Amino acid sequence: MSPEAIAFAVEVARKGFIALLKNDLKYWQEVAQMVKQEFDQKFDGTWHVIVGQHFGAFVTHEAHHMIYFSIGQVNFLIYKHG
Repeated sequence: MSPEAIAFAVEVARKGFIALLKNDLKYWQEVAQMVKQEFDQKFDGTWHVIVGQHFGAFVTHEAHHMIYFSIGQVNFLIYKHG
């Protein structure tokens, strides 16, 4: 991922995480939806987002278009495919 996309991913994920803590969002699914919508608007292609505390993943993604990171105990997987 480009440095711009990495910074954007962390910024948007942090915004969603804070919204959940403030009860502006209720479920991790809503955080994932928010992050996906932001990525779809800013970057071309189809982006997929998985957010949660416990999950496994085995996905196909475009080269250099995937990031996996954590904020506290919450994990974020963002990748482009298609």
